[in-house]
Amino acid sequence: MSVKKLYPVSLWISVRLGFHFFVMILPWLHGIEGSEKPGNVELHCIVNKYQVLTCVWNKQSDVNDNYTLYYWYSDKEYTAAQCPHYLIVNQTTFGCQLSEIETFSTFTVKLTSNKQESLPMRKFDKLIDLVKMDPPSKLQVTNTSSLELRLQWEQSYGSLRSHCMTYQVQYKNMASDKWTVKNASSTLFILPSYDPKQTYTFQVRSKLSKFCANSKFWSDWSQAVSWGRNITVTGMAWYIKRSCGELKDQLYRETLHCD
Repeated sequence: MSVKKLYPVSLWISVRLGFHFFVMILPWLHGIEGSEKPGNVELHCIVNKYQVLTCVWNKQSDVNDNYTLYYWYSDKEYTAAQCPHYLIVNQTTFGCQLSEIETFSTFTVKLTSNKQESLPMRKFDKLIDLVKMDPPSKLQVTNTSSLELRLQWEQSYGSLRSHCMTYQVQYKNMASDKWTVKNASSTLFILPSYDPKQTYTFQVRSKLSKFCANSKFWSDWSQAVSWGRNITVTGMAWYIKRSCGELKDQLYRETLHCD
């Protein structure tokens, strides 16, 4: 049995899954419903784009009472195997990582310890339903002669297929603080009849579509990208652009290099 030691930074824990980092706060992770009774152990699981499964539990034991996780496919409990890679923080086991999982098979995980306490056992019909994708990246906005804004982006698929993806786009302009959300089936979204005097901000998120899974998780929203005055701006440039529109003092406008 091999062990991965992790070191906490504040309340955040970064777990290496495949070739990227998946950041989580343990009480936030929604992989599986756990017991609602205070003091009981809750077990949460999630799968990344490389089909790596990570399960964590919310109750940390002392060094002499680390939890043990067993897993098996189908209903063959007699084939149960122990977790090959435990996740450790402060000398305490809090999770397990499994690579090369069979995402379309029935899968069961069971938590045990040397204490006489009620510990969770969870069964999943398909692990593919627990996949959470990375957010889309490299968003680009262009305008067309037909007065449309065209938003395009890239999606990292890992070991999954591009036709399995579905997307949501949210956008707003400077005249409103309310986001409008639209569905998209590809990495292209067209906003017709936009106001060329406004600045528009876009974000995109992704998940597996109903054709490939009954997905429970959307990805996080992508980094925002904004369009206005025939240019695309991101990050601090967007902040400066908005500040320039609001500031009336000429000295500060010159400091921000406003037009």
